[in-house]
Amino acid sequence: MTLTFTFGKIECYFKIDSSGGLTQCNKAPQSENPYESLSEPAKKCCLQNWEQMQKEYNHAIKIIGNVLNWNPPQNEVEIGSAFTFWIESEMKEKLVQLNLSNRKIKRLPPQIKLFKSLEVLDISDNLLLSLTPELEHLPLKEIDISGNVWMQSRLADCDWLKEKKECTVIAKRINLEHLPKGFSLDRIKCEIDLSLDVHHRSICERDLI
Repeated sequence: MTLTFTFGKIECYFKIDSSGGLTQCNKAPQSENPYESLSEPAKKCCLQNWEQMQKEYNHAIKIIGNVLNWNPPQNEVEIGSAFTFWIESEMKEKLVQLNLSNRKIKRLPPQIKLFKSLEVLDISDNLLLSLTPELEHLPLKEIDISGNVWMQSRLADCDWLKEKKECTVIAKRINLEHLPKGFSLDRIKCEIDLSLDVHHRSICERDLI
């Protein structure tokens, strides 16, 4: 089931489970409202999760705004919409590089997709829990995810990034020990030589059987 929330005039899509847990996705929601079928405790959990995401979005927007010399409004409710308007009115969609390294960001806001010319994104050494699907819409040529330790186990599940064949992934300091399935050796930069990865070769051999 999928659910739609709106943040700063931008629709965000989430998979929703029976307990009210939310996982961001890039698929359009179904016609019915899955929220209505949840139990009351699950609905409460869903709303709490969304409220926490909004706080994380606002924090990230303030960080990005500071990097780009934008002053957010005092009212937290208005931050998303104000940032959306600023990006579009100031032609910031032409931004090519963005360095957000070491800023304690937990979640990139959906407004990141408005930087339509973004080719190089440094989000290293943050606290990111996931890579927002909105990044799929950007012409990325390089993304630095170094130091975001969650990526060790989740990189192989990032289908949209697998499809960006022209995008180099810098993945240092995340204890990456084998080449994630779906990625070629020339796309991943890390501390070890993944071409010597016995585990990855065994996966490929098993797939051919």
